[in-house]
Amino acid sequence: MNRRRLKEELAKRRESGFVQDLGEITPGVNVVSSPIFAHKDKLIGALILMGTFPVNKIQEYGIRVSAIARQISSKLGADIEQLYPK
Repeated sequence: MNRRRLKEELAKRRESGFVQDLGEITPGVNVVSSPIFAHKDKLIGALILMGTFPVNKIQEYGIRVSAIARQISSKLGADIEQLYPK
């Protein structure tokens, strides 16, 4: 992937609040994940949902995973208004 395309992809993912993998690593296994931050907005991990759920559920599940990651980050002291899109 070239640098321009990578920047575009990262911007899209920041806007959506989650990333996805549609069977790229293991065919039939899909993944959505969202970052988790702690105090001083330090990245400490990710919330990941991995399974054989259908591709048409990616958006719905991604939104849910992102919302839960925001809640966890908030409880850990992160400034979620600065880190996550609205």
